[in-house]
Amino acid sequence: MVYLSVELKKQNMLLTAAVLSGVTPEGVTYWDSADQTDNVIRAVDWFNVMAYDGGDGNKHSTYDFAVLCGKYRKDTRKMPADKNVLGVPFYGRPSWASYAAILLSSPNAYNTYISMINGMEAHYNGISTIQKKTQYALENLGGIMIWELNQNTTDSSKSFPFIRRCSLLYRRVSQ
Repeated sequence: MVYLSVELKKQNMLLTAAVLSGVTPEGVTYWDSADQTDNVIRAVDWFNVMAYDGGDGNKHSTYDFAVLCGKYRKDTRKMPADKNVLGVPFYGRPSWASYAAILLSSPNAYNTYISMINGMEAHYNGISTIQKKTQYALENLGGIMIWELNQNTTDSSKSFPFIRRCSLLYRRVSQ
């Protein structure tokens, strides 16, 4: 990673990495969460911290889990805040249904974080959770990363305006 960073910098390119959360939803450090050495942390421009998939149900991606992930990377691993980008999911677990599909199944799902889809309870991030996570990331970290934009709804009344604009741009670019 250090060598790759040096070579990319020669070409004015960035090096980023998506990394696991580092902690469980209960705050227990994963045994392999120190995979990125201090040299790698210095070499990488930013890390997209996958603060989701903590488990099924309410362990999937709560606000508290996001804060634990951010604090672990920033405080325990001493990762500079601007390199610590909080990942947020646009799907539910254990259903794996996209946010758009969840809304099709339950039109008011944007107001909560649990809905039924295909006879299964889905835990996901509704508008209020994404809003809280975004505010936390803007105040304490380097921003947010979305997994993934094409799972968002096209109904702008059930998504954030800035995320909606990103989704439209992504769709135009990927077509």
